[in-house]
Amino acid sequence: MASDDVKPDAKTITLLLDLIPNTVTAENLLLKIADEKNIQLDIDFYNMLIKRRSIRFEYKAAKEVIQITEKKSLRPNVMTFGVLALACQEYYDFKEFLEGIEAFGYKPNVIIMTALLKTACIKNNLGCLLFVMDYMVMNKIKPNEQTIKILKEFSKKIPNMRKPKGKGKLRKLRSLENNVYRFEETFSKWQKKIEENNL
Repeated sequence: MASDDVKPDAKTITLLLDLIPNTVTAENLLLKIADEKNIQLDIDFYNMLIKRRSIRFEYKAAKEVIQITEKKSLRPNVMTFGVLALACQEYYDFKEFLEGIEAFGYKPNVIIMTALLKTACIKNNLGCLLFVMDYMVMNKIKPNEQTIKILKEFSKKIPNMRKPKGKGKLRKLRSLENNVYRFEETFSKWQKKIEENNL
């Protein structure tokens, strides 16, 4: 490009993101080139980068992109939070993620919440699942058909969930039973409302 006196711009860097190897090393090199050439990248570029890393299950690297955007004084948008939802894996991640959305003055939509629910269901994490469901109820975020479909699939797995073993198994079993009851109660209400078209 330099020999042809063509200067790369943000569009060039964005196109290159799809062409470079799918590794953090290659991505960081691309970011370094953008910085050296003084190319201003927008939040949409960084959203693509977060998504790319999350799809590879490199959640820590995905979250590091947010630190880069903060240094560059770029404000996250709804899409940023949508792709960041993919990087939430544990209760702390879910809590921090939702607090982050609120801090920026956004309200998570049903698509973002359904992405969180899906992750909790894949990981068989009833604690995270209930946290997200409770958040939706408290913030009046209505589930859609996709939400119900994901939860319906998860409900089929409940009878086969591993029973707690080892020290304190009775206490853990009670906690599991309580969580299952809470899940089934909320899910039943949601299903009924969807059927009645009240959601």
